[in-house]
Amino acid sequence: MAFSFDIKHAESGSRARVGTISTPHGQIQTPAFIPVGTKATVKSVLPEAMADLGAQALLANAYHLYLQPGSDILDEAGGLGEFMNWPGPTITDSGGFKLYWPMPITFIYSPAQISSMRLAGWANL
Repeated sequence: MAFSFDIKHAESGSRARVGTISTPHGQIQTPAFIPVGTKATVKSVLPEAMADLGAQALLANAYHLYLQPGSDILDEAGGLGEFMNWPGPTITDSGGFKLYWPMPITFIYSPAQISSMRLAGWANL
């Protein structure tokens, strides 16, 4: 199955719309509740409970997954969905937009980002 987005209803006079995103792993009715499981898990909640709560997809941070557990482990598990024990669609983002503030040579780091950068091998942060 190919990816597609089918608009079911568009509100006149605005950009609001309701639709269906079709993926090889299932459909997502929009607007959607999509919890964030940064490192392939929504903390303290089982994947089965996410579905019971109405989640149609889960989002993970690709950069964090690259750092830990790493692509080799995800591949060995059969992919991100298998690793997460989630049968539905998954979405990833890099999270990188949080690292740079658009002012000349000004970087803003949160403690979590510094921890991730140390994990990635960036020294003395």
